[in-house]
Amino acid sequence: MNPKQFYTNFHTHKLQSKFNLVEFSWKTPQFNVEGDGPEPTVEELVEKVKVTGKGLVNARAQEYNEVIIDCRRAYLKDHKLRCSVKSPSKSSAMVKLQDNLDGTYSMFYKPMFPGTYLVNIRIDDIHVKGSPFSVIVRN
Repeated sequence: MNPKQFYTNFHTHKLQSKFNLVEFSWKTPQFNVEGDGPEPTVEELVEKVKVTGKGLVNARAQEYNEVIIDCRRAYLKDHKLRCSVKSPSKSSAMVKLQDNLDGTYSMFYKPMFPGTYLVNIRIDDIHVKGSPFSVIVRN
């Protein structure tokens, strides 16, 4: 097996023969680094990330607002996803990041007061496409 392959799906099948039950499994490769050229740069990875969710368009103060970060097309192997939210007074809002274990992440943030907030989403120190997002938070 190639140690540089990245697998996303795991399949298991069972076959019943005349003499015994045979079970076998395999993994489906999503991305193979070898043969596809050099590993993508961080700048190339950030272009593949998609950010969506009501937390970018209809945010509420004193409630958790959700933003979905889709990294399925970006191979984050040795890179870190970083999220922060800055308030009008430049203080941070409470932020929680959840790995959905399918290549997507849910970011929940809780702004305390109404105003315009900046939602920053980065891979390492490079902003993803569209970041920082300017979000108007209402009561």
